[in-house]
Amino acid sequence: MKPTFLPALAPVLAFVLAACTPEGSEVIIDSSEVTPPVPRASDLGPAGLDAHTWLFDSRGRNDAPRLRYGAAGNEEVAITFECRSTGKVTIVLDRLILGRKPKDWPFTLTSGGEEQSFTGRLSRMQEDHMLVETVVPASDPILVALSLSGELSLDDSSRLSPLPLDAVDDSERQAIADFLEACPLS
Repeated sequence: MKPTFLPALAPVLAFVLAACTPEGSEVIIDSSEVTPPVPRASDLGPAGLDAHTWLFDSRGRNDAPRLRYGAAGNEEVAITFECRSTGKVTIVLDRLILGRKPKDWPFTLTSGGEEQSFTGRLSRMQEDHMLVETVVPASDPILVALSLSGELSLDDSSRLSPLPLDAVDDSERQAIADFLEACPLS
């Protein structure tokens, strides 16, 4: 696997190497073998270090359509939306267990000017992770705002600042649209 952080660190590495190299020597950093980073929201930090994207799966867990923000080919996800046949959507957060296992997990989602606070319930444990779930109507304002803006941020007690989960290209916006189209309103 090629590291995706090297292009962002190249100027720093060049400075450090230049400072440690005898005068008159040339420092060459060849990043042609490094995969360029995936663009992400500008306030996430060095673009692309997370390699996450919006992924639509028409037959997710329990054969229900799902939309998740995660790395392709990896079960590591920040958030998942799962359709339910009753016009509802389950929001699932995958959280590291940091010495506590609360039954309730408050979090806030913000999208396109809409902000909504939720309280998820601990649903299951997986090694060092816990899954926290809450159920909302398929017509929830956050889901509507996400479909229109492609923007979403997650704020919960596990991080110092909100995590931007914005769709950054047409394929990610299409994944969001496909999910909402596959999710019945009633």
